Amino acid sequence: MLTAKLVKTPLASRCKLISDETTEASDPGLYRNVVGALQYITITHPNIAYTINKLYQFMHRPLEEHWKTTKRVLRYLKGTLDYGLHFKASQPLDIMGYSDSNWATDLTNMRSTTCYCLYLGSNIVSWQAKKQKMYPKVVQKQNSGVWHPYLQKFLTYNPYSVNYNSSKKNTSCMV
Repeated sequence: MLTAKLVKTPLASRCKLISDETTEASDPGLYRNVVGALQYITITHPNIAYTINKLYQFMHRPLEEHWKTTKRVLRYLKGTLDYGLHFKASQPLDIMGYSDSNWATDLTNMRSTTCYCLYLGSNIVSWQAKKQKMYPKVVQKQNSGVWHPYLQKFLTYNPYSVNYNSSKKNTSCMV
């Protein structure tokens, strides 16, 4: 991995991680160790969280395609060693929230994932992605409400006007 070619994204476009493939990873124990370590790294590198969450779903039976994707994440991280949170005095520290819901994109069980992220200035400071327990009937209802309790927990001081953006509409609200 020391001489591996760097990549610009942790997950290849159009990569569908599924468990139908028959070629198992050559060393499932190594896969579990590396993905477990990467799960810990997502605390400070939320840019890999989606990919690691997907890889974590195959811990019980990792396949060769999952191992290749894990190595791709390592190649991506190697190229992002100088990334970090940057707060500039010249930029305002606006709080911005985004949420999104996909619709049954998990090909194994057709469940949806709801997620949100909060930015302070241009830096992501909080995020969550959660696979829904049942098939959603109204995606927009999920989409607009998932972030609110977490935003209240995050904002433990005076109320702010928070810009909230979803994939369906833009709104502004008071917390």
